[in-house]
Amino acid sequence: MLNFSDSHLEYPCSTRDTKSDKKQFEVVLIDADDTLWENYFYFEKARETFLNFMEKHRFNKEEVNYYLNHFDTKRLEEIGFGSNGFKKAMEFTLNHFYKQTNKEITKTEKELLEKIKNFIYNQPSIPYPGVKETLEYLKRRYKLILLTKGEEEEQLKKVKRSGLSQYFNASIVLNDKTEKHYRDLIVNLKLNPEKTVMIGNSPKSDINPAVKAGMYGILIKREKQWIYEEEELVKSDRIIIIHSFKELKNIL
Repeated sequence: MLNFSDSHLEYPCSTRDTKSDKKQFEVVLIDADDTLWENYFYFEKARETFLNFMEKHRFNKEEVNYYLNHFDTKRLEEIGFGSNGFKKAMEFTLNHFYKQTNKEITKTEKELLEKIKNFIYNQPSIPYPGVKETLEYLKRRYKLILLTKGEEEEQLKKVKRSGLSQYFNASIVLNDKTEKHYRDLIVNLKLNPEKTVMIGNSPKSDINPAVKAGMYGILIKREKQWIYEEEELVKSDRIIIIHSFKELKNIL
């Protein structure tokens, strides 16, 4: 059982084996991208391909990356998440620089962006080491719900390719994960937030909004993360930090 006795408790740690310190969860919500399988890596490979193309055409790589980040992190409101969203962010960036130099976007650029989008879309979604065994362990103890965001078709194809759907009672794809989205889930799924925990790698999308909605949160800390997901953790005694999905077997 998980001990949430200290604010932002970081595992491994000593846990007091007292009944008052432990939470008995019923439902475990689990993020997908960069929690169950690698996702950030493929977007960064795609980014590098685009930046190299722009540099080859005599645009400053750092400046291009700045504008790509700008359009990419604004894509929720304008273009959504996923491979299509990233393609549109590249299109905005391309238009920005080509207009400055009176360059025309040709078939070459269009084919490149489509190729990059397809590279992201068709990523293999290979589970991290220990994920399958850990999900098997958790499935015997809790109701598991996969909770991800992006375009539904794209995300569900990732789940299918990963071979992990068998471990979940349901897979839910949202257009974003905000406090309101979590509160809506509580109502729609008739969840008891006091007995629900959200597991994920993003403070912004997985942990902070879930905790604000009354749930508990387990952050799987990653060394590298998409800048959009970077956010300071809220101060709460409902959060614990670990560094590997496999560690869940020791604390749940």
